[in-house]
Amino acid sequence: PQAEVFAGKAGALWAGLRVMSPRAAESFIARQVETEHFQDTPAEPTDGNLFVPMPEYNSVDGGWREREPSIEPKPGKLAWTGAATVAGLGAAAGYFWRRNSSLREETRHRAETKIAETSERLRDQGENLMQPFRD
Repeated sequence: PQAEVFAGKAGALWAGLRVMSPRAAESFIARQVETEHFQDTPAEPTDGNLFVPMPEYNSVDGGWREREPSIEPKPGKLAWTGAATVAGLGAAAGYFWRRNSSLREETRHRAETKIAETSERLRDQGENLMQPFRD
């Protein structure tokens, strides 16, 4: 069993956001559900639909808020959103790759310096130990 399942084209975007920032994703999705999925008016009291289906809600929409025509996603807008998302993820990946690259370079430089210093110190100590035998 899964706790949640994303559906639709936006599912991949939500999943990506959730991987990058779980707390921000939960907050954003919660606000989105409250404002876009529910009506502002409370439901009228009814006998419910446990034993007998309610005819006014016995359909595909289930009484959800009607979509406004201006909210319908346009293919071009969806393509731009996808492209912007890919570009943003690419920029983030590039940033982290570059950041880690400079950290790796800095770590490598420190390690080489430490090895050279240690090597020089050990050589000097070795020469000091061998000095009495050379005289």
